[in-house]
Amino acid sequence: DWDALVLQQQYKEKFAGHVHDHESVTLANLERKTSISLQQCLSSLVKDENLTVYCRECTKQAEGEFTESPHVKSLRFWACPPLLVLQLKRFHTRCGVAYKLFNEVTFGQSLNLKDCLCDGTNDCHRTRAFVDWHRPLRERSMSDEMRRWAGFPSLSREITDYKLYGVVYHIGGMGSGHYTACILHDGQWYCFNDDRVYTISEEDVPGHNAYLLFYARADVVSGEMDLEDLFPNEGRQAGCADIEQIKKSPWAVDMHRLTSSKTGLSAGLGGDRFCSVS
Repeated sequence: DWDALVLQQQYKEKFAGHVHDHESVTLANLERKTSISLQQCLSSLVKDENLTVYCRECTKQAEGEFTESPHVKSLRFWACPPLLVLQLKRFHTRCGVAYKLFNEVTFGQSLNLKDCLCDGTNDCHRTRAFVDWHRPLRERSMSDEMRRWAGFPSLSREITDYKLYGVVYHIGGMGSGHYTACILHDGQWYCFNDDRVYTISEEDVPGHNAYLLFYARADVVSGEMDLEDLFPNEGRQAGCADIEQIKKSPWAVDMHRLTSSKTGLSAGLGGDRFCSVS
């Protein structure tokens, strides 16, 4: 509440009605509307960061006195997996308030991670440190497999090229909206929108609503390397599932009773018959 005399003497309606925008407002609006490329995102991810943090060695030299020193924080890719899934940051939470980011991230049909790899030889990712990962730590060092097996055969440092084969989109705001997807199959792009599936051209694969990007490594796309070769079923029982045994399981029997009045038999591909809701 202002004193009436103060308002009368100091308040100038002409000046008060004029708002002067700082130059940073215009720059912020331009930045908000400007698109960014996927390569820029990756370059920012692996960019060296200068930090001043606690150093254990410096603290020892200072006879135990807490000491901080300059450090360089680096983040790099160790090797390239056969399938690469990139999640674009579309949602953000700040001070307890969540909202959606509408910045467009542009991406291409091809991607190369060569500049994002860590330094080292092409076989530096093949290490015995990650052998027997499914066993307890106390059993790994005693394993004969550990002495003869090295690295992840699915990873590569020589092949760094990728091909886009799938995109998931989110349309709408925070807490609502609609998800769609585009998938590349046998050289043709398909759009999946609820119960509608239709073909689209490569140029029609949009990017402004992209949420998840799916890439396959070049040797997987060309068929030079098969996923079954990269991820063999070692230790698993091979063979097809016993359909009759599955039908006898408790959950299958209960589901059949619930839907018996609404189900029928329809002919499937190859002359097989499948239970379907009609």
